[in-house]
Amino acid sequence: MWDAPVGVADLTLGQGVLLLWYDAFVHADDIRAAIGRPSQPGPGLDASVVYVLGELDKKGFDTAGLPGDIDAMQFVLAGTGRADAEALGLDPSVNIYAE
Repeated sequence: MWDAPVGVADLTLGQGVLLLWYDAFVHADDIRAAIGRPSQPGPGLDASVVYVLGELDKKGFDTAGLPGDIDAMQFVLAGTGRADAEALGLDPSVNIYAE
């Protein structure tokens, strides 16, 4: 069922749910940052890591070569262009929104 298409180009039901979860988490974190509140780790962060890794894979980035000790929140921030990837020791192209 999770692999079933949902009518959106190249998106399965599972990917759609993951995208919604990621989107809600990241935008909630943007709001927290804007009002000076800390990030909130949890299942939304875990889903966001999976989503960002999947998007980087689609762009041809070697996610298997990523260091295993990267902070998950900092990875999501860097992977979405919200933080400097190089500051984490990552290639600056680690950004799902970069062309």
